[in-house]
Amino acid sequence: MAAAVGILVVLSLAGAYYESAAEAADLKAYPPPGRMIDVGGHRLHIHCMGTGSLTVVIDAGWGGWSASWSSWVQPDAAKTTRECTYDRAGMGWSEPGPLPRTAESVARELHILRQRAGVAGPYVLVGHSMGGLTMRTFAHAYPADVAGVVLVDSMSPSQAKPADPAAPPSPASSSSRASSSSCRAASNTARPRSPRCARSC
Repeated sequence: MAAAVGILVVLSLAGAYYESAAEAADLKAYPPPGRMIDVGGHRLHIHCMGTGSLTVVIDAGWGGWSASWSSWVQPDAAKTTRECTYDRAGMGWSEPGPLPRTAESVARELHILRQRAGVAGPYVLVGHSMGGLTMRTFAHAYPADVAGVVLVDSMSPSQAKPADPAAPPSPASSSSRASSSSCRAASNTARPRSPRCARSC
């Protein structure tokens, strides 16, 4: 029994070391294209291009990150205005943030990020999928900073509410919860590793 526990401990330590080394190698091979800004104990990545009287800020969907938009959407938009993509805490190049992760906490961090990064408004907020919930929350909390909101296949606020515990789960909702759990697990890693989550969230 003691030998089995010892083997498990050694394997766990080896796995943790490998993960740490692999992440360090990834950062060296693929450095963030933008800036890392401290928002209160952890740093978020923001990348801005172009100039204009308005600043477009894009929030990717659940399981997505700034690279989902920076290859062709961001350069095209930057031809006519200032365009910024960023990574929520724990996604892409951004460092993990404190739990729990809520739309309110993400919107607050985005507000701090744009202030400390010196990104001037007013903003046109673009939210894809779960990013739409964050952008709705930001617009509600900081209306004076917002010129407009664009929702792309956005999550509805009703989808973010907990299910009624008294209601029996249907097969479809059980499958959806399993997928959501996988995506929540992916969102807590340093960068998304599950293409399935990126597609479904």
